[in-house]
Amino acid sequence: MAKGNLCLVILGALALATWAAAVGSEEESRGGTEYSYPVNDDITELPQFKLYSTIQSSFTEKMKNLHSSEGKTSKGNHNADDNIDSKSDTLSNIVLLEEKKPGKRDGVNATDYEMPIRNMPVAEAYKTSGNGYTRSDGTYMVNDDDEEACVMAYFKCQSTVYYPDAKGDYQSKVISPAEDAEVYGMCDRTGEVSEASVKWAKFVLTLRFGLDDLTDSWFVSRFSLTYDLRDAMFPDSASGLSTVTVASKEGRKFWQTNNAYSFRCLLLHDIALADIYNNTATLHFDEVRVQAFCDTNLFRRPKHCIHRVHRDEMVPVTVGGLLAGSTLLTVAFYGIF
Repeated sequence: MAKGNLCLVILGALALATWAAAVGSEEESRGGTEYSYPVNDDITELPQFKLYSTIQSSFTEKMKNLHSSEGKTSKGNHNADDNIDSKSDTLSNIVLLEEKKPGKRDGVNATDYEMPIRNMPVAEAYKTSGNGYTRSDGTYMVNDDDEEACVMAYFKCQSTVYYPDAKGDYQSKVISPAEDAEVYGMCDRTGEVSEASVKWAKFVLTLRFGLDDLTDSWFVSRFSLTYDLRDAMFPDSASGLSTVTVASKEGRKFWQTNNAYSFRCLLLHDIALADIYNNTATLHFDEVRVQAFCDTNLFRRPKHCIHRVHRDEMVPVTVGGLLAGSTLLTVAFYGIF
């Protein structure tokens, strides 16, 4: 029995050794082609170093030739201030271009294409009233300071304003932007804020846009409507009322869309507006196409919203009643016969 166990142990050891040798040879053959590295400690023999040395030698030779040619052309110049251009054989003069006086080089002013390194402009946030206008297709446009399109918005909007009358009751007035409405806004690409305002009569509808860097998207951060309750369009309004601005809730992201797309929707839910004095209004949008923070006057590929309509809640009730009635009639029919 002991001899049998010993034989089994020996056979197992031999099998394990054979398997290890096979695996080792396989890894060695694989490593010899894919993972092999040079063992020479002299890095100058590496092809990468030889290529670098060739490039460095070529660059040094060109710099010497440049120095030689410029030294020949500058011999007749005795003014020390005008000899700055002849010292371009050093890397410091190549980098610090602002120390060179304006002059001609190959027939072109050096200042036309050289920008001083030490006086680089610092990015600052800027705002502009923008050049707003209505395009021939009805799109509201707001440009930035560079005359590039920043906000494009096409929509049909109805605003319902609720206001108290002299009797203490609430009245409502439905208004829409006029065809000759004035368009203006602002574009702050650095601050990631832009606005588009549509003004007609004594009403101003404003859409404010923001950017979400985490999701690489833009959105409407605020809707607001400004109106004057003293206007004749609000008859019998309560006394003491004046200009009112109602706005959507803070912290919301309406119509959020990836920067690579524009937003498009045929029908949207109404947007509620209010202020701290309980003045309220609603905005209803149809046929919306909007693009914020754009750089051309063409809409990007549209992202269509989920089409939502208000369904009739009586439909399921009616269908359920009909099904229940037909079931009762069937049971009664079989009970009679």
